[in-house]
Amino acid sequence: GVVVATPASASTTCSGGTITAVPGSGVISYSGGSVSAGANCTVQANVTGSSVGSHVNITGDLTSSSGNSGTAQATLLTVPLPSPSFSKAFAPETIGEKEVSTLTFTIDNSVSSLDATSLNFTDTLPMGVVVAIPANTSNSCSGGTLTAVAEKGIITYTGGTVGASSSCIISVDVTSSYAGIYLNTTGDLSSSAGNSGTASDTLTVKFPWVLFVPRIPICPDQPDFCYLVNDGDNEGGGNSALLRYYFKDDELVLLNRLGVDNVEASALF
Repeated sequence: GVVVATPASASTTCSGGTITAVPGSGVISYSGGSVSAGANCTVQANVTGSSVGSHVNITGDLTSSSGNSGTAQATLLTVPLPSPSFSKAFAPETIGEKEVSTLTFTIDNSVSSLDATSLNFTDTLPMGVVVAIPANTSNSCSGGTLTAVAEKGIITYTGGTVGASSSCIISVDVTSSYAGIYLNTTGDLSSSAGNSGTASDTLTVKFPWVLFVPRIPICPDQPDFCYLVNDGDNEGGGNSALLRYYFKDDELVLLNRLGVDNVEASALF
């Protein structure tokens, strides 16, 4: 569970001799040196823990022209470093139909003294939200592959690195043609530092039309759920569509646009 670090930075205050400490190996050796009468000296090299736990290290015997000095012992306690934090945000958080919001993922490794490598996550967008045209992707992490195909509902990032004591961001433009409130939760972010969990944020897409005849049903078969809405003035100008929705706390909840879709979503006016 303990190996020679990179760099090993091996050194000694003893006179002469040879230190061997190969990074990544589990052996440190010193031979051929001397220490003066009435003095002391040190031999040192950097090591690192490759697994979590308490690691007891006992040397072989120290031998010299004065005989056998026996062994030396020390304990290294290796604790897990925190994995990067993972968050996401839509900007703006509220858009109109077919408008664009920039979805930004932040990977924050500022509390760790080691790089987090092999960054991987997948974000499956909610039904009704897709990557915009153009996607306008950006990535400030080191390396890795960001995939975000326009008009598709999946964003993936694999193989990247965020440096020690730093953070990086990944961003993609998204859009929606359907009014609603869309909660978006990613899959887990994994890396060499472990599992960082998921990230979530909500995109609100406003419905652009206003009521043509407020609260007056025009569907005889279901009078409580069918209204005419119009994007023009109350004289009847503009484009109209037939919707099924109901009122909840003075807010309209859209059931579906007749002949268009059957997706339930909130319709915000």
